[in-house]
Amino acid sequence: MVVASDSHAVHYGAIGCLGTPIVRTDASAIWASSQTWWHVPPVARVNFLGTLPPGVRGKDVIAALCGLFKDDVLNHAIEFTGSEETMESLPMDCRMAIANMACEWGGLSANFKAAAKVFKDAASANPGFKPKVSDGVSLYIAAASAREQAAAEAAGDWQTLLNAGAQPLPSGCGPCIGLASTTYPSGIGLLKPGQIGISSSNRNLPGRMGSREAQTYLASAEVVAASALSGTISGLDGFKVPANWSGVVHGFGTSPEKTTEGELASTIQQLDCFIERVESAEVVSERTTEIVAGFPKNISGEIIFCDADNISTDALYPGRLTYQDNVSQEEMARACMENYDPSFDSIAGPNDVLVGGYNLGTGSSREQGKDFLFPLLPFLEPPGLIKYPK
Repeated sequence: MVVASDSHAVHYGAIGCLGTPIVRTDASAIWASSQTWWHVPPVARVNFLGTLPPGVRGKDVIAALCGLFKDDVLNHAIEFTGSEETMESLPMDCRMAIANMACEWGGLSANFKAAAKVFKDAASANPGFKPKVSDGVSLYIAAASAREQAAAEAAGDWQTLLNAGAQPLPSGCGPCIGLASTTYPSGIGLLKPGQIGISSSNRNLPGRMGSREAQTYLASAEVVAASALSGTISGLDGFKVPANWSGVVHGFGTSPEKTTEGELASTIQQLDCFIERVESAEVVSERTTEIVAGFPKNISGEIIFCDADNISTDALYPGRLTYQDNVSQEEMARACMENYDPSFDSIAGPNDVLVGGYNLGTGSSREQGKDFLFPLLPFLEPPGLIKYPK
């Protein structure tokens, strides 16, 4: 079991290891105590059938799951299964892409060998032709780490992409989270208003990779490379639509066949749980509620209602400021909710109460999700976030 202070700690699942994310505050508590606590989640099993056709990668698989099943696995432990033939058709890089994206039915994956192969295949199919990034298109590449970049360079894949016109960025996840690199302070690689981008990264929330007025599409590294060659969002030449294909075949699995004994056992279990909840409620009602010192006994103010479910941390606090330690409280207040509503800072004021929809604060594990509201809504510390149940 591995915990890490990043929402993509689920990446470890690609090698059969239980990986789960924690925020940095929880990480410090683990360092101090060597302990932590989890509520054991329900398990969702995803059963794959068949094998991957040519031109389809793990990124395509998990992106399809996002669109087909949306939030059906929210707060679940996900188990990917399939026949021996099916699982053998998923190479490790595909498994990593799928596992990595499980944190939001989305993830971070950039396989440079796969991207370089698109350009090499184009050259092999057209002797004498030197594949180049299409006019009017900018292709940016950034390795996950300096070590991964060194491996891509040693294999020749990095140079293949550079020869085709790709522009290198420092290793790391800067463009994905919308960071302007210190090496490229002008924000090169980030989308400007009105631009359209396609990325092999993991999230295309408004404003995450630059301007909230830009459009971002997610795809596999192969599709990104093929799109850079053609100048439009394109698939691979080698991909052939299967005969008689009419759409993705998918559905919800079923439990074991129902029996009278099983139904009776389930009913008894539900009754036991109900009785336990009632007894617990009676004990709690007999206690006197203690208010922590300094916490107001009553909270009143004008409600600011953000009428949306699943408001992400990218909407709460922009990625461009996430890893900057020198941001003043005033600047934090101005950036508050800017990717949700650019005019939020002029609407909200002291003593207001922020009310969001279901699953407020989903996405990246950022402490700023609570901290940044304090300079704007300073009626208590930390500020109160009221969540409506679904």
